[in-house]
Amino acid sequence: MEEKKTVFVVDDSVANLSVAEKALEREFRILTMSSADRMFTILDRVTPDMILMDVAMPEMSGFDAIKLLKSNKAFAEIPVIFLTALADSYNEAYGIELGAADFITKPFHETVLLHRIRHHLNIENMLKGRTQQLEQALMASKAKSSFLSIMSQEICAPMNAIIGMASIGKASNDIAQKDDSLKKIEEASRHLLEVMDEILDISKIESVFREDVENCLEAGMSDHVGKPPDTAELIAKLRRFSC
Repeated sequence: MEEKKTVFVVDDSVANLSVAEKALEREFRILTMSSADRMFTILDRVTPDMILMDVAMPEMSGFDAIKLLKSNKAFAEIPVIFLTALADSYNEAYGIELGAADFITKPFHETVLLHRIRHHLNIENMLKGRTQQLEQALMASKAKSSFLSIMSQEICAPMNAIIGMASIGKASNDIAQKDDSLKKIEEASRHLLEVMDEILDISKIESVFREDVENCLEAGMSDHVGKPPDTAELIAKLRRFSC
């Protein structure tokens, strides 16, 4: 069973906290707090997947709290939805400008609240998936760059050996020396063949990787959250040449 997402509900009204908790507790792990100060204390120990927060609170308002959240790298990516009775467009625009993901007017309908939370969590999951894809692509790209930077040496070394041994064998009348040259030519040729096989394997893996990434990108901003392509085999093969 998938672990429940953690949602903070921050409101100075005990009644509002109770209503939100009852509406959400079946689907999410709910932690309620009566002030923004209390929220920041708990954030030192627990990082939520989302924060539902009132705007008009004593001591520290929701607007002041989100400013602090967004200024801290550890909390900046946590989506914040304001639950507020301040329904005017000015406050809503200001909250969005500060970084809020959404505004929900109180009193809220349970179905609407659940839908909004699911929607924004899906977006967060998709963004995390895309970020992971880009990180894996970057790792593969760096490994590939290292691979290409030494590939000429990996190919040229056995090729030079083959040419050199062929010249020695051709110029020598010594049967033993000719046999030795042929043996070294064979060894260099086998090594060269192994290198070429590795290149072909890498090309095949990279082609599949590229196709997976393109398929994920073609999904666009839909509800589909593509599984990041597995680039471990590609990176491992590339790194064999980088060591």
